[in-house]
Amino acid sequence: MKLKVAIAEDENHMRTILRKALEPVKGVEVIYETDNGRDLIEHVELYNPHAVFLDIEMPGIDGLEAAKEIVDIYPDTALVFVTGYPEHMAEAFELYAFDYLVKPFDPERVRRTAKRIMKAVNTSKKASLYDMRDLDFEPAANGRLPKLAVYRDGGRIYLDCRDIIFLTRAHRKTLIYTVDRKEPVQTSEPLNSIYERLDGHTFFRSHKSYIINLNYVEGHVKWGSKTHQVSMKHTRERVLVSSKVLPELEERLS
Repeated sequence: MKLKVAIAEDENHMRTILRKALEPVKGVEVIYETDNGRDLIEHVELYNPHAVFLDIEMPGIDGLEAAKEIVDIYPDTALVFVTGYPEHMAEAFELYAFDYLVKPFDPERVRRTAKRIMKAVNTSKKASLYDMRDLDFEPAANGRLPKLAVYRDGGRIYLDCRDIIFLTRAHRKTLIYTVDRKEPVQTSEPLNSIYERLDGHTFFRSHKSYIINLNYVEGHVKWGSKTHQVSMKHTRERVLVSSKVLPELEERLS
């Protein structure tokens, strides 16, 4: 599979050096380049890269702030900081940085990092959040849906999985819509973390921002060129399903 890489660096010649360093690595594809953090965040959502090589010192939103938003929404994206300031290293690794390259760096070092990311993706599925059909899930041993424990307000709340209609991501929070609550339960936990604890026979990752309970799906209609809207029982909210996984959803439902 191709390792999709985005580069964020405010110096044009450094972007060129990074791109040229990555080009010889078989299987690596640089899909996007930018010179600022805000643009990076927007295009990470658009292009879903497996890895991001980013500078720390950038105009507007710097690399660390951009990384915080990326990690919050897309926790499996591999972050590689490229900077001339080694004093930021500790904070970068608090964000689960995959690597930290100090300028001036050896291009071969960049290539080794890219190869390690590719190996991690292929072996442990790190940074494969959006390759949804590759995720494997096992039902509970007793065949019953367990309680789902989620962190909220410094503690935990336990939800009956049978009552969960769908989950979505908005404003840096995960919202869990249930049958018995008028307002969604909010948690700072990423969608991917929660999805790994749900029964894969009942819950389906329909979109990068949505997880749905198949028992409550009523129908779907086309909405845009790459998505459909799904109507769910017990709620007027509309959820999204990506066109690339729609055939699987239909197969699961029928």
